[in-house]
Amino acid sequence: MSVQHICDGCKKKIDEPVIAGSVLRRDYCKECGTRAEDFLKEEEALRVELVTNYNNKRLKLIQKFSENKFLLPDVVYE
Repeated sequence: MSVQHICDGCKKKIDEPVIAGSVLRRDYCKECGTRAEDFLKEEEALRVELVTNYNNKRLKLIQKFSENKFLLPDVVYE
């Protein structure tokens, strides 16, 4: 039985695919693999930026609403 790989980016036949993705994995040729990996790097940077921004804003909210030792719902105090 033979296996043929087709690039999910440019649709050409490839011998050894570059596999990218965690949830929905794709097979790419070398050139398209680079593009896919660049996307994943930028997406991860965006995720880190958004999570950091959220965490910073949430901390300010916690500080604002927990004055006078008011215990907030769904907030764990250390």
